[in-house]
Amino acid sequence: MDALLSFLLQERVTALNDAPAREAGEFVLLWLQGQRRIRNNLAFAHAQRRANELSRPLVVYEGLRSDYPHASERLHNFVLGGVADNARDCAAQGVAYGFFLMTPGAPRGVLHQLAARASVVVTDYLPTFIHPAQTRALARRAKCRVEVVDAAGVAPLSISTKAEIGARTLRPKVMRRLAELLQPIPEVAAGVRAPRKLDWGFEPFRGSPQEGVAAAGVSRAVPALPGGGRAAGLRKLEGFELRGYDEARNEPGREAQSGLSPYLHFGHLGAAEIALAAQAKDAPEADRAAFIEQLVVRRELALNFCTRVRQHDSLEALPPWARVTLERHEKDQRPALPSDAELESARSPDRLWNAMQNQLRSEGRIHGWLRMLWGKTLILWSKDAAQALRRMAFLNDKYALDGRDAVSATSFLWCLGLHDRPFPERPVFGVVRSMSLTAAPKKRDLDGYVDRWAPKG
Repeated sequence: MDALLSFLLQERVTALNDAPAREAGEFVLLWLQGQRRIRNNLAFAHAQRRANELSRPLVVYEGLRSDYPHASERLHNFVLGGVADNARDCAAQGVAYGFFLMTPGAPRGVLHQLAARASVVVTDYLPTFIHPAQTRALARRAKCRVEVVDAAGVAPLSISTKAEIGARTLRPKVMRRLAELLQPIPEVAAGVRAPRKLDWGFEPFRGSPQEGVAAAGVSRAVPALPGGGRAAGLRKLEGFELRGYDEARNEPGREAQSGLSPYLHFGHLGAAEIALAAQAKDAPEADRAAFIEQLVVRRELALNFCTRVRQHDSLEALPPWARVTLERHEKDQRPALPSDAELESARSPDRLWNAMQNQLRSEGRIHGWLRMLWGKTLILWSKDAAQALRRMAFLNDKYALDGRDAVSATSFLWCLGLHDRPFPERPVFGVVRSMSLTAAPKKRDLDGYVDRWAPKG
C-alpha cells in the first residue's frame, strides 16, 4: 500500500519554502483548505505519512473565516455540515482535529501560531478564490517546511505544463492514464497517536451548523440549504442514478445530473472516489463515459486553465480572437440593458431567464445546460464583455454552492469564447458562440421548468 501511495503522490507534492522540517516541532500540521475531508484525501495521507516518518502526531486544522467574499448563511452552513464527519474520522484515526470558526470574539492568527509549533505543515492546493493568497502568506511566515499537495483532481496538474487549448488537447493526456490513476487512496495508520489534550490557542468548534452560523454573524440574506459534509455527500453519491445520464443530462426537466458539484467544490468528496463509484454502478458504458467526461476531463481542464493562467478571472485570459471580436461589437445595440438589481432579483425582461436566476437563488444551482444559456444572455444584456463577466461571477458566486471554483471561472469565460472556436458572426457576440432564449424552448422541453421556477406575479 505504501508503494501505491507513493505512486499516487508522484509529482503532486511541492515545498513552498526553503525551510527544513523543524526538529523541535511538536507535531505535523495538516491544514484542510479545499479538500475538507479525512478519508480518500491525498493531502491527509501524505501528512500522516510525514508524521510517521518524523515520529510525530498528526494535528488537523480546519478553519472558516467570516470575511471571505460572499460570506453567507448558505456557504457557512454547507462547510459546517462537515465538521462532525471530520471530527469522527480523525478520532477513529487517532488524530487531533480542531475546527476554528471565526467569530467576533475569537482570537486571530491561530493558524500561524500552530504552524510555529509544527515540524512540517501540509496543505492542499487550489488555484482559485482566496486559497493561493492564504497559502503564500503561510509559507512566507512559517519557520518550518511547508508542503502543498495537488489533491483536487484525478490526474496531477503536471500532466500538462501549459494551458490547454481545450478538452480535445487535454483529453488524451488524461484518458491514457485514467486506469492507473483511478485507485482508492490507501489509509495510513497513525504511528504516534495525538495527545488527549492539545492547546489549540482557540476553542475548537463542536456545535451544529445552525449554531455556527449564528456565532459567526455572517449575512443571512442568502439562506442555508440542506446538505453539506462527507456523510451527506456519500448518500448523494450512492443515490445518484447513472443509467440514462448520457441522454438525459441536458434535459432540465429530467433532473439527471448528479448534484455532487458542491461536495466536490468544498472537498467533502474527491473526484477519484466519485469516478470509482460511477464505474461500479450498473449503467451502460455510454452513460459512464459521458459522466467521466464531465467529472474528469472538463473539470481537469478547468483546474489546468486556472493553474496555468494567472489572470484566469479576467478578459485577458480569453483567446485573442475572442477579445478582438467582442471589442469590435461593443457598440452594437443590445436588446435590453437590465440593471444589476433587476437581474439579481429575477426581474429581467425574459421569463425563462428569470426562472434560471430564481433557481440559482433558491437552490444554489442552475441546471448545467441552462447555466450556459444564463451566462450567454448576460452578454446580450450588458454594455460590454467586462460587465457581463462581472455579473456572471457576482451572481453565481453569491448564490451557487459550487461557485468560487475553477469550473465556475472557466464556465464564465467559455461564454465569452474560452476553450471554443469562432462561429458565424452575429450582433453583440461577433464570432463568439451565441445561444438564444427564444431558440431554447425549441431544443429542450422547458415548460415545466419555467412553470416551476419563474417568479409568480
